[in-house]
Amino acid sequence: MSGQEALIIIDRLLQTANQGQKLNDLQSAVFLETWAEHSYSEIAQQLGYEYDYIKQVGSHLWRILSQILGEPVSKSNIQAVLRRYQQSQSAKQDLGEAIDLSQFYDRPEELQMLEIWMIENRCRLMGIFGLGDIGTTVGCLTLIIVVSIDGDKLQLLARI
Repeated sequence: MSGQEALIIIDRLLQTANQGQKLNDLQSAVFLETWAEHSYSEIAQQLGYEYDYIKQVGSHLWRILSQILGEPVSKSNIQAVLRRYQQSQSAKQDLGEAIDLSQFYDRPEELQMLEIWMIENRCRLMGIFGLGDIGTTVGCLTLIIVVSIDGDKLQLLARI
C-alpha cells in the first residue's frame, strides 16, 4: 500500500470516528513522511518546523489512531497496523462467495427453537449438523439475528 492510499484510509477513519474531521496539512505531511520512514529530524528540516513540534504532531496523531484502531499505533508500527486493518476490512466486506439464500425452504419450528435457545436460554455455542444439501448452512445464515441487551434481558430485534 502506498502512502497516499494509507492517507485515504486514515482520513476515512477520522471522518467516521470524529464526525467529519480530517487530517490538517501538517498532519498529512508528517504522516506521509513517516510512512516513507523518515525521522522526525528529517521531517522537521524538510517542512521547516522545529523538531519538538513535529514530534508533538506525530505523537498526537498516533494517539488518535490508537484510539480509533483499538491498538497501540506508533511511528514504527503504523504500516503493520494499517495493513492488518485493511486486511480485516476486506475480509468483512468480501461477499463474493456468499451462499444464495433464495432457495431456503423455511423450517419455522427449528428456527424458533434455535432462537429460544439463544435468546431465552442464552446458549452461547451451538452445533448444527446434518447431511449435505439439506439446508444446514442456509439455515444458519437465515438465523443471523440482532439482539439488544436491555439491562439483563436479551431481546430479538431482527432476523434475516
